[in-house]
Amino acid sequence: MVSRFAPQQGPPGNQSTAAFEIDASKVLRLGYKMKGGEAARIIRVELSSAVKQSVGSARDKANARVRKRSGKLQRSATTRVRVFATRIEGVVTWTARSDKGFPYPIVIESGRKAFGPKSAPFLVFKTRDGKWIRTKWVRAWPGTQFASKGLQETEPQIIGFMAAARDRIATRVEAVAVS
Repeated sequence: MVSRFAPQQGPPGNQSTAAFEIDASKVLRLGYKMKGGEAARIIRVELSSAVKQSVGSARDKANARVRKRSGKLQRSATTRVRVFATRIEGVVTWTARSDKGFPYPIVIESGRKAFGPKSAPFLVFKTRDGKWIRTKWVRAWPGTQFASKGLQETEPQIIGFMAAARDRIATRVEAVAVS
């Protein structure tokens, strides 16, 4: 039932995103053939509910992987469930920005390249504790992959939510009269 279970990243430099989708085409077709439109509606409602639980769980697992400083990154997480004709998509998006407007969740997720000065002999910057640093090079940083790892950690729970939805669908569709 889970057709794509892979994190995605939003537009470069914009946001960090973890998403998955459920391919419900076969179960919807079967429900519609056996019990009609009411069965298809029940299937969509139950799968949407399971996806909503799943994205909430994925958000919580990913947020737990982020080192908390101000909590802005965790608070910026939003969840969305989109229902299409034959698939249901769950998306968690982090949109936090620094005080100067820099969209940092994508850097925390995927890291950064090494960099050095373009025209000056040194890079000079101030740390959080007020100390000045002067260097010729800043090393690359791999990132934490908090969104992708959080989504991977949630996979067993997502499967559990889908199994519970399957059981609810079977019970509810069985009670539907053939139309």
